[in-house]
Amino acid sequence: MPSKIHPVWYAVAIPLAGVIIAVLLVSWRKSAPATVDRFSVEQYCAAPANFMGNAYTVEGQIDAQLAYQQNVGRLISVRLQDGKRIGVFAKPTFKEKLAVGQRYRMDIVIGQDGLITLESITKL
Repeated sequence: MPSKIHPVWYAVAIPLAGVIIAVLLVSWRKSAPATVDRFSVEQYCAAPANFMGNAYTVEGQIDAQLAYQQNVGRLISVRLQDGKRIGVFAKPTFKEKLAVGQRYRMDIVIGQDGLITLESITKL
């Protein structure tokens, strides 16, 4: 005679399976390699026009604020992980505090004129 599974086991097993699947998906997503292209300072300096319209994520430390105008924005010097420096423009609408010496993960976009513009920033 077949035994019946008590309904309480279904009530426990189904949510538990959902939690296990969610944990596996999150851990797999974190371990998946980034699909963002790597930003190359050498290639950018050689031909900035080749990078126009592209978006990148870079990690680096702010070295200095090079220039600031209230209605224009600010220009900052960023030292990347490989030791090379780039100038990044932050629009006046960019309100996040940028601390010299702090490390950040930055989303940047290369504009029509080859200007590197800061889109978003995360403190590391």
